[in-house]
Amino acid sequence: MNKLIRFFVLTAIFAIALTSCDDEERSLVSIAVTTPPAKTVYTVGEAFDPAGMVVTATFSNGDAEQITIVAAMLSYDFSTAGAKTVTIAFTYEGTTVSTTVNVTVNAPEVTLQSIAVTAQPTKKEYTVGEAFDPAGMVVTATFSDNSTAAVAHGDLVLTYDFSTAGENKSVTISFTYKEVTRTVSVTGITVNAPAPVKIVTVGEQVGTLTAGTPGTVTFPVTTTNFADGTYAATVANLSETVRMLGGNLEIAISNNAGTLTLETNRFATASIFATLTLTIDGVTTEAFTLTISEGDNGLEHGGFDGTITAQQVVNADNSLTGAVRAQLDDVVIATGNFSNRGFTLTIPQPVSNEFLISIEGVFHCHDNRIKLS
Repeated sequence: MNKLIRFFVLTAIFAIALTSCDDEERSLVSIAVTTPPAKTVYTVGEAFDPAGMVVTATFSNGDAEQITIVAAMLSYDFSTAGAKTVTIAFTYEGTTVSTTVNVTVNAPEVTLQSIAVTAQPTKKEYTVGEAFDPAGMVVTATFSDNSTAAVAHGDLVLTYDFSTAGENKSVTISFTYKEVTRTVSVTGITVNAPAPVKIVTVGEQVGTLTAGTPGTVTFPVTTTNFADGTYAATVANLSETVRMLGGNLEIAISNNAGTLTLETNRFATASIFATLTLTIDGVTTEAFTLTISEGDNGLEHGGFDGTITAQQVVNADNSLTGAVRAQLDDVVIATGNFSNRGFTLTIPQPVSNEFLISIEGVFHCHDNRIKLS
């Protein structure tokens, strides 16, 4: 029995001795990254994150153990962009070994910091309803890397309300860069009420004009938003024989009303001028109509005897002389002379067709179509 006890005691002592000998002989051989970290891409200035990384130490006796990573074991420089190395150092019983892991460090993303109006827009006065005009305006953006750039007008969002008149109106300017939006305002804008719209209308002809007889007719003129006064006026599409009374190209307006007077001379022929327009102070009316009715042009005829006598056909100073002829279908059927403010033509036979009487020797040829009954 005593021998058996001594055997177990000796066996235990021997085992303890062997274990003690093994601990004294184990030394650190190396460490290695056996699982890379989860994050391997960084931005300049960031700290290394060892999460997910597994580092295994190998000992001289063949043991392999996972070691705990603490900040003191890491060395790296992420102050510049590029391919970088993180060094991991581990010390065991005075022996230090290291390993590395490779990562990428990118330059920091440039972000928008602010915008400013560095040149004011050229136009700062508007009328109600006008659109803002950014011409001349410069908006400068400042970024996180301290760089600056002028922003194209097309990249700006402009918010404003010019629907009412007022002073010191503002326009809010927004610019978005990489989902970051900054705003600035342009102030001191004046929006004026719109100028009143001016309108001119011409009423229907008052009076009658007869071809070959000097005379005048009037047209009522109505205006809107015109101050009382005399305005320059023109009438478009008049013939040479019709003009504004006395050649006076003006119309007096009082309480937004006036009168247009047209006159004809003895050379006016029967016609309807349906496209006349009146223009006052740059405002033009819609078309209106002047009617000149037919007349006998101062000519009489003696019925079936075919005698035609002129009455006061030309100027009163008796200066006009010249040949007179009656023409039917391009055939001269009678001739005579004009003198003493008149003439007489004898038609060779009664004529039922229209024929032409021409008085020559005057700047304006005086033509009259006559039909005998």
